[in-house]
This record gives sequence, structure tokens and C-alpha cells, in this order.
Amino acid sequence: MKKFITLFLSSYIFFYSTHIIKANQLIFNDNFDDQSFDDWSVVQNEGDNKWGVCLDNAAPTNWRIEDGWMGLTIDGSSCTLVIKPNNLDLSNQSGFQFEFDWRFDESVDMDRNIVLLWQDKNNWYDIKTYGSGVNLEKVINGIEYPLVNSHTTFPFIADETYHFSISYLPNRDIKVLINNQVIISTTDQEPFLNSNTDGIEKTIALKTSKGGAKRSVSFFDNLVVTSLGEVNGTDSSSTILDVPIFKQSDPLWAEHEYDSALTWSEKPTIKRWGCALSSMSMILNYYKIDKLPNGQSITPDSLNNWLNSQPDGYIGEGLLNWMAITRLTKQISNILGTPKLEYSRISSNLLETTIEQIQKSQPTILNIFGHFLVSNGFTNDLLDLNIIDPIYNYKLFSEHQTQLLSTRVFTPSFTDLSYIMIVSDIYTDVEILDSNNQTLIDIEQFEESLGSDTEEKEIKQYKITQLSKPASGEYTVNFLTTNNSENNISIYSYDEQGTVTKLEDNLQINGNQSFLLNYHKEVSTDNNQTTSNITTINKIVTWSSLLQTVEIIKNKHLIKDIYSNYLIKVINWAEVETIDNQKRYLTLLNNYLNKIDISEEIRSSLLSNLNYLKDSI
Repeated sequence: MKKFITLFLSSYIFFYSTHIIKANQLIFNDNFDDQSFDDWSVVQNEGDNKWGVCLDNAAPTNWRIEDGWMGLTIDGSSCTLVIKPNNLDLSNQSGFQFEFDWRFDESVDMDRNIVLLWQDKNNWYDIKTYGSGVNLEKVINGIEYPLVNSHTTFPFIADETYHFSISYLPNRDIKVLINNQVIISTTDQEPFLNSNTDGIEKTIALKTSKGGAKRSVSFFDNLVVTSLGEVNGTDSSSTILDVPIFKQSDPLWAEHEYDSALTWSEKPTIKRWGCALSSMSMILNYYKIDKLPNGQSITPDSLNNWLNSQPDGYIGEGLLNWMAITRLTKQISNILGTPKLEYSRISSNLLETTIEQIQKSQPTILNIFGHFLVSNGFTNDLLDLNIIDPIYNYKLFSEHQTQLLSTRVFTPSFTDLSYIMIVSDIYTDVEILDSNNQTLIDIEQFEESLGSDTEEKEIKQYKITQLSKPASGEYTVNFLTTNNSENNISIYSYDEQGTVTKLEDNLQINGNQSFLLNYHKEVSTDNNQTTSNITTINKIVTWSSLLQTVEIIKNKHLIKDIYSNYLIKVINWAEVETIDNQKRYLTLLNNYLNKIDISEEIRSSLLSNLNYLKDSI
């Protein structure tokens, strides 16, 4: 039977398999071990049949307790049955968390529901599952109002029990976790339920309904409702997430080689360069992602070794590739059942965004020039951040006395991990066009480097171009170099499960160059084998780009003027000719290039351009 407790608890309230240090109040629980639910009342029992109620084998059904579980069976026409506690009113709570165990007997292909907020049969919020689908439903005055990011999937299995946790901040945030993994995180929008001042009761409820499926069986246990903060929203306590600490200076790995730093640094150690590596190790362990697929514990050392074993673990000279981490979390999730982490980079409203993430129990990685560190909390006045620094002993961000440049956010998710990432030097501009030849405006571009190796040597700086969750299809990628040397480009394609395809290793770009990217993100499963369609990239060559290439070679004095002048003249003639004549000119150019005295490298490059051009006309 339920119990109401007014004692304030200074306890750990679990959100993502770890805790926030915060004062909370347990206000309701019921585990049904006393075999009684006298303090519960049915508030809706409506069926599409001549009796007008829910049925089980042609007889009226109702809630029952079996072996300490409360539930019921519906086997008949469509209906809805709702039961709520008699004396639990949440209308004056500034926020609450509702936790319970949910047993999925017989099959997952049944309508199952739980009400996180009940006012009456025309006003409620609930969670509905069917198959692998999970929906957050909101109904106000009998009208459903869909919320953003309110639908997802979860791999339910019949006859299994799942622990649900739902947090609700009125008129603000709603979060749903299953087995400590966030599957829905959304912000509520108008219209809302009636305000707290109207005297109308709001509470939780247990709900079972039946639609098109033949049958519905649903049982609940261990119901707990806990307040989040004080009544009327006055919570002055600080928030600190319990993040494990890793130092890049730890003697166990401090002097081990970071990435392949012997090739580019005078100080090639984890102690010198391992701040992002150590920060990422903290984040992974916070989410209990603490074992690599081979069973080895995740530390800065083991994570460094794993990244070195990947085609995309590090990019350029020592930049940790965050997208490789998302793939790792997916692989570990398949083994340990831990969450997959979805990566995003934030570059605006940084203090506010970081505090918001902490409030969601999600620590962030902060970036200042040449350094990464973890934020695990914020001060009461919301003006400073608590930090765990992998090299310094600072406790507050303000102690760094420098500007916060960006943050890295890792969100527990079951969603799309797809990305396109292009790594270039800072002298190369990158543009991505969609299949309609329109420039994409939602790409993210930023420059990044590890900082300085010594006062004498600068570590190379890179331009990163990222496109999150791109649609499958054809994209045109344009490169424009602003210097007179060859510039190396690396392109990475990630499918929806985070699996990488490294499209080209160090493309060499001179001047303007375009490529056609045929991108595939979908993953298919056949005979328990998961496969991805291969993303491909092909050079786009036009008469104009061929002319520009020859002019660049000429300006670098890599070909005699007499040869280059002839090539330029023929290309100019060909550009204005018919397609048939253009093909003749291509043959002429091909024969000429095979005869003239030029280096084999230049000959091969120009002949390759001719072949691309031949295929396009």
C-alpha cells in the first residue's frame, strides 16, 4: 500500500545511472506488497461494446494484484481503463520524478500506457508503447498536441521487466528514461494544463487501453514519486554531477605516446596532449560506459589505443574525433546495454547551454584555446561553472581567466548518429550544395588545433566542416583554396549507426575543385547481418576546372610555356564546341599529353582529369 512521507531526503536521485547531489522529497510510493489498492480509484473505464466497459473474455475486467504486481488484462473490443491514487495531488509541485517497473507479459505488440500527469479524461500526458515504438502523448481539452522529439523506439522483449523514470517540470521539460537510458527529452509547449492556482488536482495514473491489437496485458510495481526542487520553484541548492576523475598526468599513462605524436610533436605524450582524451574518458565512465568492446576498462590510455586502431580516431595532428566516440558507444551499447551518446558542438550561449545540460544531468566538455576540460556543475548564482580539469587543479571555470570557445555535448540517445565531416586546412573554403544545387545553411564550420608544441613550433590548425543527420542523396562539395599550394582534404561519412567510411585519404586540391558525394546513411539487416550502403565520392571536372588546373601548373613553372599555351588554347576551343567535337578534342589532348616532355605525376593528373571529363559529356 502507498505511503506518504514528508521527510526531506539529502539523497542521490538517479537519472542516468549516476546521481545529482540535490535536496529532494519523496512524496509517494507503492509496491503493492500488502495486496491492497484500497486507496486507488478508477477514473475512467470506457469500452466500445454494449456494456461500455473494458472486458476480459466477455466479462468486465478490472485492476488486480498478483505476486505484488498491479495490473490487468483486456481481451475484447477497444477500451480505456485508468486508475489513480486517491490522495496524491501534484498541482503545487514545481517538478517531480515518477519511477516504476513495467512488465511486458506475453508480447510487445500490445497497447500499453502509463499516465505521467492526469487531470481528467480530456486532459493528460501519457507514455504509450506498442512494438518497439514509444510515444509521449499530450491531450488538452480532448485535442492531441504532438511535442517535438516525442516519438522514439526501444528494443523491448516480451516477458521482460523495464524500469521507467519520467521527470516533469511544469510547462518546461519532460524526460523519459528506460533502464537509465534517456529515450525522450523534450520541451513542453502551449497549451498547458490549467495553472497551479486553479485548485484542480493533477496526479499520476495507471492506464491500460486496447486498440487494434487483440489483447493487452500490463503490470506495474515499485511506484515512486519524488519532488524535484522546492514548492513554487525555490531551490537554492547547487547542482554537481558525480563525474569520475581522470588526469592526463597520471603516472600510469602520462609518458605514453599520444596519437602518433612522435611524428609531429617534440613532446609526444598523453601528459602534454591528452586533455580531450581524459575529458572524454570522464564522460564515458559517467554514463557507465566503462569497458571497451574487448573488455578492457576505459581510461585515457586504453581509449588512446582504441582511437589509434580506428581509421578516424584522430584527425590531422592529434585532434580527437568525437564522431568516432559515438561509434564506440554504439558498439559498447550492444554489449553492455549502456546508452549510445549523440555528439553535438555548441558555439553560442555557452554558459546558459552548459547549465541547461547540467540540469539534465549531462556533463559537458568545455573548450578554451588549446585545452579541453569537463563541467560537472554550476554555482548557485548561475555565474560560474564547476569543473574537473584533467591537468590543472582548478575547481571553477573562472579560475582559467580566459574565454570559453565552445562546448561538446554528448546526449544519451537511440537516434540517428549520421554525419558528414570534412577536414581541411584553414586556407580552403568548403561549400556543400544539395541535389537542387542550393547551398546548405545548416552546416557547421570552425577552426581547431591543439595549440603550441613549444614556443618555437605551432601545431597545425584545421578547418572542420560538419553536417549533422544529413539526408541520403547526392551532394556537391566545392573546394576553393586561397593560397598557391596543394591542400590536403580528408572526408568522413557516417551512417545512422555511426559507422565510418573514409572516402579519400588526403585529397590534394589546387584552386577550385568540385566533387559529387553520393551519401547513404541507412543501415539494413539481413540474416542478422548489419550492412551499410557505401557512400562514394567522384571528382567533377569541367572544361573550366581543367583550364584552371593547367594554369596553376603553368604558374608554378611545372610545365614548359610552349606546352601549357597549347593546352590552354585547345581547352578554350573545346569549351564552346558541340559534344561530338569536344570528344575529338579530348582525344587530341590525350594524345598530346602522352607525347610531351612533362613529369609523370603531372601527366597522370591531367590524363585523370580528361577521363573524368570524358565520362561527364
